[in-house]
Amino acid sequence: AQIRVLPASSAPAAVLRWFPSLRDAAWLMPVLFLFLRLKGTGFLLGDGDTGWHLRTGEWILQNGRVPATDIFSFTRPGEPWFAWEWLWDLCFGWLHLNFGMGAVQVASLALICAAMYLVYRESARLSGNYFLAFSVTFLAAAGSTIHWLARPHLFTLLFTAVSVILLNRAAEGRTRLLAWLPLLTLVWVNFHGGFFVLWTLLLAHLASAGLNAFLDRRSVWSASRPWTLALAGSVAASFVNPYGWLLHRHIFGYLGQSYHREQIQEFLSISFHNPAACYLAAMLLLGGMTVLWALERRRFADALILIGWGWLALYAARNIPIFLICAAPLVALALREQLERLASSATRLAAPARAIVEAHREFALLEAPARVVWLPALVLAALALLIAPPASAGPLRNQYDPESYPEKALPVLRSLGPEVRLFTDDEWGDFLLYRLWPERRVFIDGRSDFYGQKLGEDMGRVLQARHDWAQILARYQVGAVLLRADCPLASVLKLHAGWRLLHDD
Repeated sequence: AQIRVLPASSAPAAVLRWFPSLRDAAWLMPVLFLFLRLKGTGFLLGDGDTGWHLRTGEWILQNGRVPATDIFSFTRPGEPWFAWEWLWDLCFGWLHLNFGMGAVQVASLALICAAMYLVYRESARLSGNYFLAFSVTFLAAAGSTIHWLARPHLFTLLFTAVSVILLNRAAEGRTRLLAWLPLLTLVWVNFHGGFFVLWTLLLAHLASAGLNAFLDRRSVWSASRPWTLALAGSVAASFVNPYGWLLHRHIFGYLGQSYHREQIQEFLSISFHNPAACYLAAMLLLGGMTVLWALERRRFADALILIGWGWLALYAARNIPIFLICAAPLVALALREQLERLASSATRLAAPARAIVEAHREFALLEAPARVVWLPALVLAALALLIAPPASAGPLRNQYDPESYPEKALPVLRSLGPEVRLFTDDEWGDFLLYRLWPERRVFIDGRSDFYGQKLGEDMGRVLQARHDWAQILARYQVGAVLLRADCPLASVLKLHAGWRLLHDD
């Protein structure tokens, strides 16, 4: 008789095959955040810009071309306009036209899921520690929730994750992968204006390659040539867009204006009272440690990326997700090395460090290659089916929140007729374009790069009921206003003999 003893891990592993893997969990992490912490799919519609983007996409589908002049306002009709995110507008406009707002939300959520999945995979590959990889992915997902909106910038988050993967592999010697970067830029530049993020990462690697070659007394040009060619190819590819080089002049001119940096909320620094700020603070702390680790090993590109994008994350809230995506894999690698060093030391920190290192073995059981790989697709498909019916409230809401947007005022606005010029702020202008365009045009909307400083200042003076508010409205021939109840001008107009209240809620 023969007695065969199975390995102790075989039975649990056989059972675990039918459970989601860590890769599945990383993919679904944004879904859990959305429903457990962020009040559901309606969170993705927390910004009105989605509305005018969708209407732009539908206009492109109807006219077969990208708009070159304004089609939305009565303040600047026919003026030159750069619809520089036209490919997102086209794709998501088609989704909206055929499947409704729910499809736009699910597709946006899928982009976020894909970005976090890539962050986890690269973190696991670099560090070789699934526990650390999952932990830094959690920080990246939690911190980036500040910018989870159904807008084109989600493609920049995804493409940043792709860029990090390609550049890390190229830095390890697989420089042929750099040939994909111009193609990535070609797609990126037509989806979102954040394509220059790739240039900053390439410049960091270019500087690192040249500096290491100089320190080793090797040919600086030979070491930096692949990176230089990749950067040149990416820059050249960025000119393949409907506006050519004029797009670059427009974007960098817009970003260089201090007025927009000081007035637009996402260009301002994050308030550390925001719940997402603690995750950013944790990654900044770990990132600072990783900078020292990287400099010790002459990984200058890693240090430059962490310092540069860490500062940009503190400078403007919209940069936080990019910093977190770039930092997570590097932090995981540095943490693994430091923890392994501590685990083998004789200090008091050896025991907790050893526990974290050994936690990798338990997490490895959840990362077997044969898994229920269909689970993420199944969850998103089920979500798409659930969100399809009209749902104006609850966690599956697929329309703008009527508590934040003037849904109840729409019947009155329709009764005014399109000839009556309506004043409202840029956020509600986005909403009105979504709900009432093309019958009604707006005073202003979220295209701050198009309207410029003068109109933005006029809007602010009217909303604040400054001394010249009546002259400004008269100059633009405004016959009606739609204001938030707590707006200073709302109180003034209720007492003004020349204005009549039509709706109040």
